[in-house]
Amino acid sequence: SALFNSAAQISGGELKLYDSSLTLAAGVSMTNSSKLGLRNTNFAGSSKVALTGGTLELGGTLGNLSSVQTDPNTSLELNSDTTISRTDPMEAAGLNLNAFSLTLGSDTTDLTINSPLELNSAASKLITQDADLVLQDSLQLNAGEITSTAGTFTFTKGGTLGSSGILDVSGTTLKLSDNLSAGNGTLTSNPSDLTNTSVLHLLDDVTLTFNGEKFFKALEHNGNTLTLDGGEYDSLKLVDPLTLNAGTLHTQGTGLHLHGALTLQNNSLIDSTGGTLALYRHISYGEIGNSTIQSRALAGLANNTVIFCMPGSTGACKTAWTGIIKDQLDSMHKPCNFAPHITIGKKCESREQ
Repeated sequence: SALFNSAAQISGGELKLYDSSLTLAAGVSMTNSSKLGLRNTNFAGSSKVALTGGTLELGGTLGNLSSVQTDPNTSLELNSDTTISRTDPMEAAGLNLNAFSLTLGSDTTDLTINSPLELNSAASKLITQDADLVLQDSLQLNAGEITSTAGTFTFTKGGTLGSSGILDVSGTTLKLSDNLSAGNGTLTSNPSDLTNTSVLHLLDDVTLTFNGEKFFKALEHNGNTLTLDGGEYDSLKLVDPLTLNAGTLHTQGTGLHLHGALTLQNNSLIDSTGGTLALYRHISYGEIGNSTIQSRALAGLANNTVIFCMPGSTGACKTAWTGIIKDQLDSMHKPCNFAPHITIGKKCESREQ
């Protein structure tokens, strides 16, 4: 155990407290590349250890790490599997997991990392639970896991997943300022049900690369451009209604499945070279069986104009009209229809003659 009754300063030195307690009746200042080593350490007292740069080594279970103050130049590294809890956010220059796991133990243990974060071992795990994680630089997740059950992930410079990398954003708001390439790894959002609470939030124009089906409760585009870079059998599925306001969504060959209504405002755009509408596929399956996987359809509302983009065959257009469009243009159709949102245009003069 260690006790500081009066203020102390450590310059270029090391303070190691493994399986012990630290009582801070007065503050401790550590400068000039000093190192503070902690493992299963308990804290008491109202003062703090203040690290200016240097290294904070962590291990085991650490009670109330708010007793340690880091700065943007302090590096974090693990000496064993670690759980930390704080009542205030923590900022660090970098994080070296050393093939261990770091668990953020409360929703107030928010963590900001200022340099690139790279994970290369399957044993490396960053488990944020309900806390927020901010990466100010790039993410290279070659192997290992970064998982969350709530809170926010903010990836300022995007990230790349390798074949053994797992990024689980279940129940989380994923904020992107740059491209996220998860096509080679595993990107997990929520299960395919309407209780989905994951949110995709754009801070800038972004390309999202993935494989399989990805469910999000909502897309918050904020007037930015989202480009989907998936394959023919991949799809982005949104539970809540989607309203684009001065935003653009390029689906390319990736499916876009909407459980709610689509509204386009202020010159917003959705373009696709192979996007699909899940409702159309469901209806056409009874007619053409599993060949419906090749059906390409999209529908939405832009500037009070309903737009239906259907496959080119006569049969497909007939299916779309009888199964979807006719009822959606009928003001008597329940529980909802497009009629209240449509602006009635001027009649064609040739038809008035």
